[in-house]
Amino acid sequence: MDIWNINNYTNDELISALGILQTDTFDQIKNKINIALSNQPTQKDFFNQAEKRLLGNTSLSSNTSLSGNTSLSGNTSLSGNTSLSGNTSLSGNTSLSSKNNGARPETHTYETKPTIPTDTAQDVKLNPTLRMTIDQSIVIDSQYRKKQYSATSFTCDLNTELQYVLGLRLFSVQLPNSSTFSIQSSNCSIWLLAPSTTPLKISIQTGNYTDGNTLISAVNTALGFTLFSFNSLTQYVTIVENAYLLTTYTTISWINPYDTINSLNTTLGYILGFRTATLILETTINNPIIAFASIDLSPFKYFTICVDDFSYSSVSNSSVVIGDFSSGSIYNPAAGCGNGLNNIQNQNPLVAPCFNNTLAVLPVQFSNYPIISYSSSSMQRFKRTFFGPVNINRLNIQIYNDKGVLLDLAGRDWSLVIMAELLYQY
Repeated sequence: MDIWNINNYTNDELISALGILQTDTFDQIKNKINIALSNQPTQKDFFNQAEKRLLGNTSLSSNTSLSGNTSLSGNTSLSGNTSLSGNTSLSGNTSLSSKNNGARPETHTYETKPTIPTDTAQDVKLNPTLRMTIDQSIVIDSQYRKKQYSATSFTCDLNTELQYVLGLRLFSVQLPNSSTFSIQSSNCSIWLLAPSTTPLKISIQTGNYTDGNTLISAVNTALGFTLFSFNSLTQYVTIVENAYLLTTYTTISWINPYDTINSLNTTLGYILGFRTATLILETTINNPIIAFASIDLSPFKYFTICVDDFSYSSVSNSSVVIGDFSSGSIYNPAAGCGNGLNNIQNQNPLVAPCFNNTLAVLPVQFSNYPIISYSSSSMQRFKRTFFGPVNINRLNIQIYNDKGVLLDLAGRDWSLVIMAELLYQY
């Protein structure tokens, strides 16, 4: 059975299949036949024969239409409002039927949907903007950095320039476990001060101190006498009276008297639970000084990853932080500061660190494995969107702790993966 044989159809079946309405004019009928032909261009003969059968050499006025079972042929001339009926069109999922010895003809369905998904098809009708993107992974491992840089602050060149980048998002981070010391070079010292006396710096060994007793023992050993005690039950540190110390020094400073950028929360005293920059030792006579807070040996609570893409084409990525911004500077350094006592004054309430080019802020995770891995769908919320397509060929990577200090991984390396969204046809 040949469904494209015009002799297998009656006029009524052709009218119905072509979607000719009762109100259609001559031009409208001819247009519908042409539309059906455009959907099935290989069946030109079929539609030409259909046109000849339905219209032939008929002469119709502009408002004239065909109706009912009217059959036109030859030079027949019609006028008036006569129309053809039928609502089915020969396109898409159209079903055509043919004669079969007087019985209802067999139905055949022809699918004409595009085989290429409309969201990616490179066709002006389907995707007129031609806006198509792909994801490109950027693997950044600090062991392959230029050796003049530290592992937590370095600039790296990409082996291939990324073109037409629309945005960046964090995919995963891998940090070495137990590599960050609770006591680092930035918080391992205290200073003993007295009028007309050069400040005495006392430092302990950097490392991972796992409990308060071990840390307090190291501090007292460095001093050469017992000044601090630790209560294992309450986890509080106490400064006890020491007559030997008072004969020479009167004040303990947690902040370097000669350092203009040090902050109280990056000091050994802050770890021990003290919240003032200095302590007057005379007050310890018959009245030991108890720390304001319990000892805290966790290296940091969260870390910030900063990525500079050198494109200067995105909204500011600075984090919004809190703090008391009504006071002046932390202290007022002076040239030739003498004994350093005048340097530590007007202690300013702490202000959270704020960085440019922040890509993500992640909490510290605890793990029994040698590597701590951050990789989940929630991490992809950390995204940077550019104003327009940019090209990227190098990046500056930095990672800070919650005190605003570059992370110290004790010489070990770390890595992260960033996904770049590229416009591959623009």
